Amino acid sequence: ELGSFIVMAPFTALPHAAPEQGGIRPAAALLRLKGEIPTESKNGPVRLILGFCGSDGNSHMQVLSQIAAELSRPGCIEALLQADSADAILSI
Repeated sequence: ELGSFIVMAPFTALPHAAPEQGGIRPAAALLRLKGEIPTESKNGPVRLILGFCGSDGNSHMQVLSQIAAELSRPGCIEALLQADSADAILSI
């Protein structure tokens, strides 16, 4: 609905809202799709949706920074796509 600007990493969309829109504490949630959502993004179709929030501007940026650091590790996204259980995803 809002376009492909939230596809910030290969196969990964990062939907989020400003902290003043209801974040109670820093948190993240990952949804791995069985299929894919086509987009016009250079990062390709979406297979992972990683939502996050913070309780204020500082925590919001800290969560975003941590997510970016993890997703930029070599092999991380591919490992998330290939993981065979929730426990395997958590360990990644």
